[in-house]
Amino acid sequence: MSLDWEWWDGTGWRALPPVDDGTDALYGGGVVRLGRPEDWDDRSHKMPGPAGGTTSYWLRCRVREDGYEIPPRLSAISTNGVAVSQRRSVESVGLERVDPGTPALADQRYRFPTAPIQSATVTVDGNPWTEVDSLGASGPDDRHYTLDRASGVVRFGGGFGGVAPPADATVGARSVVYGGGTEGNLRDAEWAIRGETPSVSVDGRGASGGTDAETVADAVRRVRRRQSEPARAVTIADYETLAVGTPGVRISRATAHAHEGEPRVTVTVVPYTPPDCGRPEPSDGVLAAIERHLDDVRLLTDRVTVVPPRYAPSRVRVSVRCRPRYAEADGRAVETAVRAYLDPLRGDDGDGWPFGGSLSVPALRERIEALDAVVTVESLSVTPYGAADRDGDVVRIDERTLFWVASVETDCTVVSGGERP
Repeated sequence: MSLDWEWWDGTGWRALPPVDDGTDALYGGGVVRLGRPEDWDDRSHKMPGPAGGTTSYWLRCRVREDGYEIPPRLSAISTNGVAVSQRRSVESVGLERVDPGTPALADQRYRFPTAPIQSATVTVDGNPWTEVDSLGASGPDDRHYTLDRASGVVRFGGGFGGVAPPADATVGARSVVYGGGTEGNLRDAEWAIRGETPSVSVDGRGASGGTDAETVADAVRRVRRRQSEPARAVTIADYETLAVGTPGVRISRATAHAHEGEPRVTVTVVPYTPPDCGRPEPSDGVLAAIERHLDDVRLLTDRVTVVPPRYAPSRVRVSVRCRPRYAEADGRAVETAVRAYLDPLRGDDGDGWPFGGSLSVPALRERIEALDAVVTVESLSVTPYGAADRDGDVVRIDERTLFWVASVETDCTVVSGGERP
């Protein structure tokens, strides 16, 4: 994906490169920070837009190279934005011995007064020691320690894995930064900063992304779950599971097919899209990413190709008799029911219309007649196009194809009484 950010100077659009893009060109969630143009003038740059209309400041973003499965959405535009995180800085603190009754040379542990810890430098008698991930590689003279940031516990060696602090040493920490975890996740709010300076109002956006450290019990449960997940693509089901689990992409469904007599596997994938974002189509970049992932886990002799799904556009025409109280909404209810039933991601029983699944027109009729608004279906026709064949009341598609409702035409007749015949 490639974007062009521009601002209107009264005569034309001018480039305004982002200072920082935390969204990867709007592909992921985050914040895009735009700087102020060097020749910006608050008084002269507030004007009608390029097509007239409201007098304001104008900014636009042009998609120069597309590749989105889900159209990007902007949730807010703010001026003078500042990113904040939940943290508290302390210049220095003293650490308390966890187990004061143990010998001074055996696995000393100290605890910060507050946790979790984001960063800190531990000192012994005012001298900084070095934090390491493990004391296993530390020598008997190395001034090393480990820090459990979630609990705020510092551990020193016992003579073999790092030197132990003297028994009467003062253990502390400098440049300590506390914070993090789920406690920092806050809803949108308005804050006011008050003090000796004039009051400052802050329109605060919600804070999210904070997570607590994983516990040992949670880690054990995660390992047990992963034991049942395939790590290599041996069977067709393995290919489907591994395709959906490709890191960095959101794939809702996948189906794999082996070619008889050949070591070739074709994997068809359907990306996640919100209900109102049109037909799910994977981009070339997503297909390439999944193919690279499967190439790393396939059998040596297999050849893997990842492709988008084929769709069979269909036009549905339905004539119904409906109850009077639904006179205004009956057509929308029928269309919604038809689209929901054949939806590639959420249709049929809720898991998406099956690849190659035949459509029974009588079954669709039953779905429509189950609506509260509908008394009876007088006529129903399904006209498929493309990769679909009509066989009486059944529309058939192949194993790589899904239905896509191109249009729904409804004719609703209001009947008195509203009882089903």
